[in-house]
Amino acid sequence: MKTSKYIKIAGAALLAFLASPLTNAMTNEEKEYLKLYGMIACERVGANQLQLTPEQTKVFIEGIEARIKGELIPESAQEIAPKMNEFLQAQAEKAIQAELEKNKAKYEEFWKKIDAEKDIVKTESGLRYKILKAGEGELPTAESTVKVNYVGTLPDGREFDASAKHGGPAEFPLANVVPGFREGLQKVGKGGKIMLYIPAELGYGNRSMGIIPAGSPLVFEVETIEVK
Repeated sequence: MKTSKYIKIAGAALLAFLASPLTNAMTNEEKEYLKLYGMIACERVGANQLQLTPEQTKVFIEGIEARIKGELIPESAQEIAPKMNEFLQAQAEKAIQAELEKNKAKYEEFWKKIDAEKDIVKTESGLRYKILKAGEGELPTAESTVKVNYVGTLPDGREFDASAKHGGPAEFPLANVVPGFREGLQKVGKGGKIMLYIPAELGYGNRSMGIIPAGSPLVFEVETIEVK
């Protein structure tokens, strides 16, 4: 989803909406549009990752309402900004730690199940993989470019990405992907299929990425179509 595109569209719609005096209550469609715009804007600035308390959320919304009503950003903003950024960074780190602690037991249980399967191999880095089909030809190297079909899921089975969502097979240099994916794709040749079980330290680490929680393992089923 190209968020910036939708923000521009939603922003134009919102300005038109606010500029027109309404004599009737909002329709359900208008409520839906404004709610979507708010959700997109919230994700765009990363506010959804801060896990604000109800009191903090209320103050955050007050700032949005003030700007919508025409209040100017204070002249002291540049002076305040460094302290504000420190506060937001601390808030984000606090939220990440809370999320990691919450999911710790769940992820430990996931790895116990994976490591109990005899046909899954564990490498020195901590990557686990299972070759479904070896493929043919030379194996890719860390400098190779590959063309693949893939589906990425979370430990609970929820899909977070797939090549089909982007119009078909994806092509990219292995140097540009997360370490676990790069290492795993070097295990199969052209026409090969592999399951990858990537620990957080070989994936996105303690960063939250969309629906991927901080510290989450990643599971990929990958078919290698071409190796360059």
